[in-house]
Amino acid sequence: MAHQTKASQSAAEGKGLEEGITDCKGQFFLTTRDSEGRQCYNERDHVTVEIKDEQGQECITAMQIIDNKDGLYQIRYSPRNEGRCEVTVKVNGEHVRGSQFIVLVKPFQLRPVFCFGDQGSFVGKFNRPWGVAVNGNDEIAKGNKEGELDHPRGIAFHNNGNIFVADGHNYRIQIFSGEGEFVGSFGEKGNLDYQLTNPLGLSVDSEGNVIITDADDKLIKIFSPEGKFLSKLAKKQNIFTKVDDETKRFLKTLTTQKTEIESETNIIEASLEKAGTFLKRSTNAEVVQEKKSFEKIFQEADQSQPQDRFQEMLPVLVFVENSKMVTYKSTYIVYLLMQDKYRHDSFAKLNTINAEEIRTLQLENRTTASQSTADGRGLEEVIANREAHFTLTTRNAEERQCYNEGDYVTAEIMDEQGRDCATDLRITDNKDGLYKISYSSRNEGRCKVTVKVNGEHVRGSQFIVFVKPFQFKPVLSFGESAPSLGEYSSPWEVAVNARDEIAVTDQSGHRVQIFSSEGNSLRSFGKKGQKAGELNNPRGIAFQNNGNIFVADSSNDRIQIFSGEGEYVGSFCGKENLDSQLYNP
Repeated sequence: MAHQTKASQSAAEGKGLEEGITDCKGQFFLTTRDSEGRQCYNERDHVTVEIKDEQGQECITAMQIIDNKDGLYQIRYSPRNEGRCEVTVKVNGEHVRGSQFIVLVKPFQLRPVFCFGDQGSFVGKFNRPWGVAVNGNDEIAKGNKEGELDHPRGIAFHNNGNIFVADGHNYRIQIFSGEGEFVGSFGEKGNLDYQLTNPLGLSVDSEGNVIITDADDKLIKIFSPEGKFLSKLAKKQNIFTKVDDETKRFLKTLTTQKTEIESETNIIEASLEKAGTFLKRSTNAEVVQEKKSFEKIFQEADQSQPQDRFQEMLPVLVFVENSKMVTYKSTYIVYLLMQDKYRHDSFAKLNTINAEEIRTLQLENRTTASQSTADGRGLEEVIANREAHFTLTTRNAEERQCYNEGDYVTAEIMDEQGRDCATDLRITDNKDGLYKISYSSRNEGRCKVTVKVNGEHVRGSQFIVFVKPFQFKPVLSFGESAPSLGEYSSPWEVAVNARDEIAVTDQSGHRVQIFSSEGNSLRSFGKKGQKAGELNNPRGIAFQNNGNIFVADSSNDRIQIFSGEGEYVGSFCGKENLDSQLYNP
């Protein structure tokens, strides 16, 4: 009883039990205590938390209860909706002290944390601030027009504490110490590798090399920390050429690995065939005597494979000639050979059959490639760089769907020059004679798809596939240039709510129009003006989770809030340079 958790003595506390912010993580802590109020922990304690809105519906996402194993629990959650919600905390089905808790959930608002600087040419002021960098001491460096710099832009801290600045109109990179003392520079105006034409962005990689975007030459250049030119990423087509070369080398490696795997597979298949033939012609005594030699065959074939690839060997049918039974037909005793993960063998006698019955069994279950079929959209036409699919059904000589674990299915996709032109080729075995093949074609044009089972073409292989370029196609178009309802003067931005209603800001029409998902006009609100609910060149628009509409009323330098039906709710900001104000949002 001394160590038993008492729910009425257990306490929950933290900011997350007082107020929360929509879609932001809140948290609180639960301490389980015994009847004397001491913190205690029992492994079997069952802690539950429910958070519901005023309508009794769950109103959170991403609930987490973290057990510290010492009687302290950390609870995290994210509220979805604004307003009041009730938090119920229980231990072993009973409320903890103070449960249920009332939490006020407020809307998320961006607020400036810190602001500094002013326009001017003195120290601590800016003319036209451009780039920003922060070092390990949380010191902030900004490019400005002070000292011996002309239009400085990109800026970065080096691992050694130095500051690298892209001195734009001087066509160079200048290096300063962390205290701002000049250390050195490199680069000059020109189009050679070590020269620059318009350095803009600047960064430092993990090895300390300096990466610079040279805008006018459309290059990314890489220099050592001392300013020695190392390499460059050239124009767009050259980048893709380099990527293509890397891809070709990778595919060549895969082809080599594929050849090696096929060779190993052939060795294993030959070994299996040799073992099966020998077993069929052996007596019981010979089977036991020759078992070790077969184990050696399989071990040699498996040496290059991971040792734990198969924990257990699948059961194998063994046909042993029955020398004691004299008939005009050869007869065999059928055994089931099973081997567990410890390599212990066990035999189970199943039946006695003759040679003709064995051949019938083999033929009925053998896959015939010429009867196997492949079909699907992915064998007719596909879209470049989009995943395509088709299916393969393996069949026996009588065209019945069949499955053999030893079947070897391959697919090759080649362009008209005989080059591999597919990526992400996957063959999924359903273990029932049905295979799903998926791939993505890199190039447009015609390509040949070769599908084989056990090295032989399936029916219809090779297949000719037409690869078309990917194109965006309009699904729906609506509206026309005019001031009437359902028409626009100058549509600017679009937002969609949970009911698939489409809101459009009509900038020159100084209004917001709302349409159904089929493009039918539903309602419109706003007119030109400066009063509450009036708009002047509205631009940005967004739906809030509660259905309200936020509109960037640009020329009025404010954000206005409307209900989903277009009724004015409120506004914030105004034209000035303070943190809480806006200028042409």
